[in-house]
Amino acid sequence: MAIRELDKPRLTWCSHCDKKRGCTIYETRPETCREFYCSWMTTPELGDHWKPLVSRMVLVHDRPRNWLVVHIDSGRTDAWRAEPYLSDLRAWSRYMAPKGGRVMIFQGERVIALLTDGEQDLGPRLREDGVAEMARRRGDEAVTPSNPS
Repeated sequence: MAIRELDKPRLTWCSHCDKKRGCTIYETRPETCREFYCSWMTTPELGDHWKPLVSRMVLVHDRPRNWLVVHIDSGRTDAWRAEPYLSDLRAWSRYMAPKGGRVMIFQGERVIALLTDGEQDLGPRLREDGVAEMARRRGDEAVTPSNPS
């Protein structure tokens, strides 16, 4: 995510992130950072293996779309395919699908929809503001590009 207060563009590591310890300016971090909580911090059921510094992924629930968005570290784009992550992600996909939800894997600008019976690579799908340009087709599992909302 972009952090305006720090002049941090999206799809880049924050210069204040120590990949072994976390945020080096935690006590004085900007409001944007103070208001953001990844799902690992808000969901006690997630094991320690989902801690972003361990998994190299950040989980975010996009409530308006009912998506679990998985942001992958650009240096470890295959991290989500390793166990136990892939099994967890597939289980969440099966759980969310009947409720109209999706598990969406974001590898930089590339987006992969994790479906109940496989996956669909949607290619680059981010607008300049970082919003995904996608919509679900009714009646099946397909996810296709659409006009920005």
